[in-house]
Amino acid sequence: MESLLKLESTDLVVVKKGKFGSIVYDTNGRTADIDCYNINASDWCSYRYDTTRGDPLGYSKNPKIKPLLDGFPHTPEEWLNSTCEEKYPDGVIQLSQIFRDGRAGEIFLITKPEWLFRSVKKGTHGGLHKDDMMIPFMMRGPEIQKGKYHTMRAPDIYPLLLTWLGVSADGANSDGVNPFVAYKNTNEENWEKVAKLEQIFTNQPPLRKLIGLNDVLKKEIYPQVKASEFNNILILVRTEAERRNRLVEKLNDNLKEMDTKKKDPLYSEDYKNITKETLSYYKKSIHTLDDISKVLEYCKNPEGTNCRGL
Repeated sequence: MESLLKLESTDLVVVKKGKFGSIVYDTNGRTADIDCYNINASDWCSYRYDTTRGDPLGYSKNPKIKPLLDGFPHTPEEWLNSTCEEKYPDGVIQLSQIFRDGRAGEIFLITKPEWLFRSVKKGTHGGLHKDDMMIPFMMRGPEIQKGKYHTMRAPDIYPLLLTWLGVSADGANSDGVNPFVAYKNTNEENWEKVAKLEQIFTNQPPLRKLIGLNDVLKKEIYPQVKASEFNNILILVRTEAERRNRLVEKLNDNLKEMDTKKKDPLYSEDYKNITKETLSYYKKSIHTLDDISKVLEYCKNPEGTNCRGL
């Protein structure tokens, strides 16, 4: 790590953090943590930089982005729309997803704009800088009126083409959204509270080992979710737990299928390890949601017998 940061060509070094997160380092000692939670088939991501050292992506310089720097998770649309004109457009989402493939290793190196990894090859896949990320995209198709449109991501092309072809598909199977359909996330305000609760409980010991639940309730949970909202949020938490249980079932089925089918042994073993890692993450996250459910069900009153018995 230190050797990479000392290289003249280095701009940023990004290190994998868990399943859906990363840590960003720059050459001036600035660091930031990106933590994401896949809720309702959408990534809710937070960005926290070390205030004593500074912000490696430079987002804190823009007053329009500051509301997103509260340390809590926000939607992909919020991050894209707020950062699309920055030096590192959509950096929070891009750097949270770079390790998702499972074959991406543990460290991602971003060079300065004037440097490349190869001296001969003139074309590359680009990087995180604005000149690479913000490119013109021209299209013509059904019901698209002539004009300029807002910023979109490359994965948004997939659901757009499905719409043109009249093919229906589960939106949970795509990272993108049709850029010509108004973004709608039913109950977004309440889903945001689910994301905040998962963040709070992920950073705490399991409920059975947690000492001082009363303090956590008063200092962290009640400021984000009022006791009068507990019932509505509980419904969403249970809905999300059911979704993740279905994912666990599919992943278990995939593992069984890999054991029965004859494939390239190297590829098969690699894919199996990636599936096991993902399975482990979702199983653990379901336990976290179970803890959240218990608190929402029994702790409207922190002094109540049921809450104190958790």
